[in-house]
Amino acid sequence: QVSGAERGHLGRGQRGGGWRMATSDAYVRGTAVASVTVGGDGAPEPQHNLPAISRGPSDLGAVSGAAKNGLIPLNVEASDAGVARHDKSSSSPRAAASGTPLRRAPTWAITANSLAFMCVPRAIPACFAQTGWTVGMLALVYSSVVTYDTGLVLGEVCRLRPKIGSYPGLCGEALAACAARRGWSPQAWRDAGAGCCLVLQFATYYLTTVAELIYFEQFFGQLFDQSRLCQWQWLLVAAAVSLPVLQLPTYHETRWAAALLGLLPLAINVAVMFYEVLLVRPWRCQPGPRYDGLLGVADGGGALSGGGEEALSNATSPQGRDLNDVFLGLSAFAYAFGGHGFYPEEIREMSTPSAWPSVMNWTYGVAIPLYWACGIVGYYAYGDFSWSNINLNFPRNAANTASIGVQVVQEVYFILVGNLVMMLDIEMRLGIDPTVCCSAPPDPPPRHESRPTPPTQPPTPHSPATHTPTARLRSIASEDEPSAGRSAPWPEAAAGGRAHTGAEEEISSREISSRAARSAPLPVAREEEDAAAAAARRGWPRPPPWLLRLLVRSLFLGSQVFVAQLLLSGEGDRLIAVQSLIGAIGMTAFTYFLPYVLLIALAPVPLGAGRLAWMTLNIAAGLIVMFAGLASSVEELYSSSSGFFDGECRLEYTYSPESPDDPCFLSGLPHEAGR
Repeated sequence: QVSGAERGHLGRGQRGGGWRMATSDAYVRGTAVASVTVGGDGAPEPQHNLPAISRGPSDLGAVSGAAKNGLIPLNVEASDAGVARHDKSSSSPRAAASGTPLRRAPTWAITANSLAFMCVPRAIPACFAQTGWTVGMLALVYSSVVTYDTGLVLGEVCRLRPKIGSYPGLCGEALAACAARRGWSPQAWRDAGAGCCLVLQFATYYLTTVAELIYFEQFFGQLFDQSRLCQWQWLLVAAAVSLPVLQLPTYHETRWAAALLGLLPLAINVAVMFYEVLLVRPWRCQPGPRYDGLLGVADGGGALSGGGEEALSNATSPQGRDLNDVFLGLSAFAYAFGGHGFYPEEIREMSTPSAWPSVMNWTYGVAIPLYWACGIVGYYAYGDFSWSNINLNFPRNAANTASIGVQVVQEVYFILVGNLVMMLDIEMRLGIDPTVCCSAPPDPPPRHESRPTPPTQPPTPHSPATHTPTARLRSIASEDEPSAGRSAPWPEAAAGGRAHTGAEEEISSREISSRAARSAPLPVAREEEDAAAAAARRGWPRPPPWLLRLLVRSLFLGSQVFVAQLLLSGEGDRLIAVQSLIGAIGMTAFTYFLPYVLLIALAPVPLGAGRLAWMTLNIAAGLIVMFAGLASSVEELYSSSSGFFDGECRLEYTYSPESPDDPCFLSGLPHEAGR
C-alpha cells in the first residue's frame, strides 16, 4: 500500500541528498529492502532483507531506525571493478556530484596527487622558528601520528557513505545522523552541516591558492631581479602561466602534472636544500644560528667586534618568543600537514576505493621522513632566521637559482590542485560535465515515446532489462508484493492482506513501476539534452564544456589574484602569517579533528572506550589550536600590513650572508659557496 505522498516521494527522491530515481536509487516503504551488489562482471547479485543505512535512518545500520522515516533507500552498492565499469557509462554532471562518473583514476594517480600537494618539507624549518625546538618537536611527532590516523579515518568514513563524494557531504550526513537520534529534522541539519563545511573548505583552499600566488610572484621576482616589473605585474604573469594548466578537469587528468610538476620539482628542491646546507654549514659561521627567539642579540653566537656588532644591534631589537608566536607556528604546522580537506574528493575519483590505505601508506612513507630530515637539518642550520621562502637562507649561487626556477614550475601544480576541489564543485552545480571536453549533447528522443512493455517472464540477473532504474524498481516491487504462500514484508499488507479500505489504494507491482517512472524527474542527461535542444531552437547553442570551464576558472583565478594583491601590501615574512591563517581556518579542522567527529557520528556500532578517548582528546586539542592560531595569525597579518594596494613595487631580496640576522653575517661564506 503506497499513499499519494509516498508515490510522489518515489519520483522526486530526497531533496538535497543527491538520490534520484534517474540514477540508481529508489525509495520503497517497508522494514527491509533488497540490496543489489554489482559484482566485478557487472551482473547484479540480489541479497535480500538487508537494511538500508546510507541515507536518513537515525540508528545507523538498524532496520528500526530506517522504519521511523517510513522510507528506506534502495542502495546499489558496488565492488571496485563494478563501480569503475558502471561509472564509465555515465557522464551526468549531477551524477558526478555523487562521484558516479568520476571513478576513473588509478591508485598511483591519487597517490601522486596526494603526495605532491601535501609534501612541503622545506616549510618545516620556518615552523620551528616560530615554536622553538621543544614545542616544534612535539608538534612534529604529534602531527606525524595524528594526521596519518585521520587520513585512514576519512577512508573509513567514505566506506560508510560510499555515495557521498565530498567533505561537505560527509559533514552534512554526520549532523543529520546526530539530529535524527534526537528526533530533530535530519534534512535541515544535513543542509546546515554541508553548507558550513562547504564555506570552510572554500575559504581554506581559496586562501591556499592566494598564498601560492604570492610565492609564485616572489619566485619570479627572485629569478628576474633585474626586471622592471612590479609585484602586481608578476602576479598577472603568474596567473597567465597557470591558466592553461588550470583547465585540467579532474584529479584523473592531473596525474601526469602531479608527477612532472609536483614530485620531480620536490625531489630537486630537497636535494638543493641539503646541498646548500652542507656547502655553507652555518653552524660553523659567526655569529651562528640562534634558537631562543632573540634574533639580533649578541651573545653566545661568537665574538662580535667593531662595525659588525653595531650593525647587528641596530638591525633588530631583542624580541623573545611568546605564546602568540607558538600558536602561529602550530597553525603553520597544520598548513604543512594539510591536504585532508579534499581526501573524500580524491576517494570519489578512485577506480579502486578500497586501495585508499595504500595511498596513505605511500604518501606518509615518503613525506614524513622528508619532514623530519628537512625540519631538523634546516632549523639546526638557520635557527630562528629560517624563512618560509627558504631559498632566501641560501647563498645566491647556481644551485639556488636553479631551485627557484624549479619552484616556478611547481607553483603551477599547487595552484591547479588547490583550486580543483572548489572549481569542480562550482562546475558540477552549473551543469558543466567534468568528463566531457568538446562533445555536444545528442538530440533528445521525443518525450511521448512509448515505454517498453515489461516482459512476461521475470528477467534474469544478466538481462539488460534489469539494468535500468525502472526495471530495478519493478523487480524489487514484484519481490515485495505479497503472494500466496509467502508472508507480506510490508506491515500494512501483513495486517490486512489484499483487503483495503476506501481510503487506501491497491497498487500492483507494474503500477508501482509505471507511476514512479511517470512521476520521476527526467534523468539528468535527458534534462541537459532537452535544454540544449531548446536553446538550439532559439538560436542559442550551448557552448562546449571546455569553453564554459575556461570562463569559470578564469573568473575564479582572477578573484584570487585580486585578493593576493591586497596581501602584497606589507613587510617582513608575511607568508608565515598567511599560512598560519589558512592552517587555523581550515587545515586544523579538516586534518586534525573533523575526521574523528565524522566517525563518531556515523559509526554503525559504538566505538571502544580507548579509541573514543583518543578521538576526544584530539578534537579538544584541534579546537584550541584552531581558535588560538586564528587570533595569532590575524594579529600578525594586521601588524605587518601597510594598507590595501599600498605595497612596494619591487622587493629587495637578501641572500646569505647579507642580512644581519644571518648565521654567517660576520664570518661570511666559505669561498666555494658563492659559486
